[in-house]
Order: sequence, then structure tokens, then C-alpha cells
Amino acid sequence: MIIPTMNHRKRFALLIILAVGLLFSSNACTVKNAPVKPGLIPEITVQDPKAQEYGKYLFKKLRKEYELDPDETKQAELQKVF
Repeated sequence: MIIPTMNHRKRFALLIILAVGLLFSSNACTVKNAPVKPGLIPEITVQDPKAQEYGKYLFKKLRKEYELDPDETKQAELQKVF
């Protein structure tokens, strides 16, 4: 049986302190997301071209399967997004 000496206790304490410090520093350096109000679509500053093409493809595919809402304001809003 190994009897913990003062050297082992110091190493263990140092390990605990380093682990706690790493945990706090990793949480402190993260980027916080800005809250988005319910019902609003957040604006993207730079859009990935692949994502933009996929969005257009998906919108056209859904337009073939479903009719748009006859309300012109909703229709204009959807077309502005895509």
C-alpha cells in the first residue's frame, strides 16, 4: 500500500487547481450569442454561396408542392428572405 506523502498531496492539489482553472478559462473565452426576439429571422452578414443555392433550390421545390399564402405581405417577406 502506498502511503500518500506530502509530495503526492501537492501534485494532486496542483492537478485539481489546474483542472478548475482550465474549466473556468474555457467558459470565460467562449463567444456569447446575442438573443434573438421570437418570430424574427436573424440577418446573416455573410452568406455561404452553397447555403444560398440550397435555400433557393428548397424554396423552388416547396413552391411546386405547396401554394404560397395569398397574403401579399407574407409572400413578399418570404421572397425577400430567399
